[in-house]
Amino acid sequence: MDSLIFDLSVFPTVVLLSDNKVVDLSKNEQTQNSDTFLLMVDNLLKNNKKQINDIKRIFINVGPGSFTGLRVAISISKGLGFAGDIEFCTYTTFDYVDGANSNVLVSGFSNFVYLKTHDGTMSCENCSNLDKTNEYITFEEELYSKLKSKINIKLVEKVGFDQVTLKAKMGVSISTLEPLYLRKSQAEIQREERINKK
Repeated sequence: MDSLIFDLSVFPTVVLLSDNKVVDLSKNEQTQNSDTFLLMVDNLLKNNKKQINDIKRIFINVGPGSFTGLRVAISISKGLGFAGDIEFCTYTTFDYVDGANSNVLVSGFSNFVYLKTHDGTMSCENCSNLDKTNEYITFEEELYSKLKSKINIKLVEKVGFDQVTLKAKMGVSISTLEPLYLRKSQAEIQREERINKK
């Protein structure tokens, strides 16, 4: 069975799988701009002599991550779903870590991080508010370097795309596909600040 993975949580990434094994991958680390994502998908399929009708399943990273990127991934998935018979599966950015009983950190914006605690609770936290008595793990080298002198944090290997798909929630309805937002958008925050100043 041929499948695609859409991950626009940070850098636009599309992966082609065949029987859950990675066949090809296209990633644009030059930009977080998702404008060319559909072209990336098209090129990946053409390079592997596939058509969208060959795709039976799409795995979508629903977040946390880029507000725009998450919406684009879901919108494109829904569009392809209306055009063909595709099963949708969702996973989170936290699923890139093999640490079910750990406190997992993922880069957020500014001085904030996304946190999934050992009990499964997810939130957006200011780095300075992290509980220093806890142990944390991350797969992001930059985040590890930023925090290693402030908290007890370990750098772990990021699991592969084939392993992430094993953690995915299968058979998600097209009508319930939604981004996982753990914070308000910057526009919402600024709007609230303006209202509160009046």
